[in-house]
Amino acid sequence: MLNHLDLVNDLLVIDNSALNGEIVLEAENGRVKYQHAKLPDWVLPIHIQLLFHNPIHPTL
Repeated sequence: MLNHLDLVNDLLVIDNSALNGEIVLEAENGRVKYQHAKLPDWVLPIHIQLLFHNPIHPTL
């Protein structure tokens, strides 16, 4: 998934470690729209990929 985040339009990352399940990261078209104040360690690679490795599409 990390290698193809540029193909994902909408992404919700949910931490199900607790009974309630909580959205910890939300992205739309490669841009982070929401992030929990304290991201779990397993979410960090996704977050880093979105911030630094997602190509910027030039405007035509």
